[in-house]
Amino acid sequence: MLRAGFWRRAGAFAIDKCLLTVGTYSLFTLAFFSIMLRAVHNTYSVIEEIVIWGHFKLIVLHLLFILVLTIVTTLYHAILESSPRQATLGKRICQLQVTNTHGRWLTFMRALGRQFSKGLSLQLLGLGYVMACGRSKLALHDRMAAAQVIHVRLDEPTPSA
Repeated sequence: MLRAGFWRRAGAFAIDKCLLTVGTYSLFTLAFFSIMLRAVHNTYSVIEEIVIWGHFKLIVLHLLFILVLTIVTTLYHAILESSPRQATLGKRICQLQVTNTHGRWLTFMRALGRQFSKGLSLQLLGLGYVMACGRSKLALHDRMAAAQVIHVRLDEPTPSA
C-alpha cells in the first residue's frame, strides 16, 4: 500500500469541494428565486421585498447555505469513505481510498470522527493538512482517526473488510 501524497489529496479535495459547492449553491439559488417570485405574487413589489426584507433574508440564506454545506460535506465524506469503494468522487478520480491503519474499511463512526477532526486541522491554520507533506504522509485528522489515504491503481483489488 502506497500512501497518497499531499498534492494528489489536494486535487481530490478540490474536485469534491467544487462538486459540493456547485450542487448546494444551485439549490440555494433556486430558493432565492422562489423568495423573489413570491414577492411578485404578493401585494408589494420586488423592490419593496429587497429593500425591507432582502438584506435580512440574504444574510439568513447565506448563513443557512454555510450550515447546509457543512452538514452535506460532512455526511458526503463520512458516508462515501465508509462505503465499499472507500472514496468520495474526487478521491475515486484521483485513485485514492481511505482505510484504517491496517488497510481495511473505515466504519461510519470513524469516518465521521475523521471529518470532525478536519475542523481541528483547519483551526491550526491548515497545518494539520500540511502534515501530509511529511514522510508519513498522514495529516492530523488521519492520525486522530487512525486512518490513512492510499493511492490505488485501477488493476489492484480493493482491500477486504
